[in-house]
Amino acid sequence: MRRALALLRGVAKCPEGGIRLAQFVRTSGLDRATAYRLLTCLVEEGCIDRDAQQLYRLGPQAVMLGSQAILCS
Repeated sequence: MRRALALLRGVAKCPEGGIRLAQFVRTSGLDRATAYRLLTCLVEEGCIDRDAQQLYRLGPQAVMLGSQAILCS
C-alpha cells in the first residue's frame, strides 16, 4: 500500500507532461516489475492515466478524491 501511494505521489509531483516507468524505477528504488504492477493497478482503479506515449499522470479518481477531501474539511 505504501509503495503504491508513493507512486501516486510521484505522479502528482510530475509536470503535466507525465512521467515514464523508467523514471519511477530510478526515483522509487522499486524494481521495474513491481513498479509496473503497482502502476497498472492504479491505472485500473482510475487513480492514474497512461497515455499512448506510456506517460503516467493523475487520473480522474485521484482528482475526485482530492476534491472530496477539500469539501469535507
